[in-house]
Amino acid sequence: MLLVSVLILCALLLEVSLRIKGGCDTFGERTGISGYRSVYAIDGPTQRQWYFVHHQPVYWKGKEFTHAWTPNNEGFNDRNFAVSKSKRRIMVVGDSFVQSMGADQDSTLPKQIERIINRDQPDIPTEVWNCGSAGSDPVYEYRLYHDLLLKYQPDMAVVVINGSDVNDVVVRGGFERFLPDSTVRYHAGPWFEPLYARSYIVRSFARNVLGYNWQLIPGAELPARTERANAILTATLDSFVALCKEKNIHLLFCFHPMRAEALGYGSYQMRPLLAHCYAQHLPYVDMVSDMTHKGYSDPQIEELFWPIDGHCKNKGYLYLAELISKAIEAQTDTAGRAATADQRVAIR
Repeated sequence: MLLVSVLILCALLLEVSLRIKGGCDTFGERTGISGYRSVYAIDGPTQRQWYFVHHQPVYWKGKEFTHAWTPNNEGFNDRNFAVSKSKRRIMVVGDSFVQSMGADQDSTLPKQIERIINRDQPDIPTEVWNCGSAGSDPVYEYRLYHDLLLKYQPDMAVVVINGSDVNDVVVRGGFERFLPDSTVRYHAGPWFEPLYARSYIVRSFARNVLGYNWQLIPGAELPARTERANAILTATLDSFVALCKEKNIHLLFCFHPMRAEALGYGSYQMRPLLAHCYAQHLPYVDMVSDMTHKGYSDPQIEELFWPIDGHCKNKGYLYLAELISKAIEAQTDTAGRAATADQRVAIR
């Protein structure tokens, strides 16, 4: 009995110390937005459907900021969308960085792009739509763009991509996730995840002894699954290209780093997709290349991102908005005509 009591006490002390240390926290636990949330979870009736959007008011209060907004008629953080148009219409699709977690309502990425373009090209009245949804990935975004957004007659699409998209596709797979009954299905998580969710001892053992990563994928399997995810994303980019070419819609890809990547921790996950865009002469911009060209130091980079959450601050979204706006302006002259092929390639 004494031995059992001592073992239980030691386990409790270890559990408490690991929780205080926090090295095995999930994103929601680290930021204070939520408790444990599985990367394999498909939460709520909206996320179970093909279109990853929100139809209820969003309120996320974290340690660094509060993110609150009411969705429009299509589930986005913007004004209601209308089919009738009198201005050039640009749609920005992506995940929480397009939705603009961490930004004030007047400083979201699409709003800042809209202000810059209308300032620099006043003879081409432009509206920029926020079509970003936190937690989505390019496979979801292509489906949403193809099925729901084309009816709004966009003149241009800007597809924003980052390393979290690779991680999402590793777990979710590609277009096979979309089932015939209009629901989705991801890959299954490991059998021990319920224990992992409740115990930091189990988390530490799984990571440090068994070699699982934060997505609960064994280290030996990760390279192959990452390569597969990059192949899916490459095919998805090509699908965007084909669709926009068919509909005569301008297209721009924007790649940006997560905070750790911007600071040089680990490899930049966008490199395979950047190489594909370069090889295929697709118009794109890359925030890392731009920061390197401008000689950004770590203190300057830190000003762009929230240190715990990792999303951009207002200044970070402004940086991206200026980069994207410059590329959009390069694709059209002052009369709104399409740029030449050489001009489009020069965006790189």
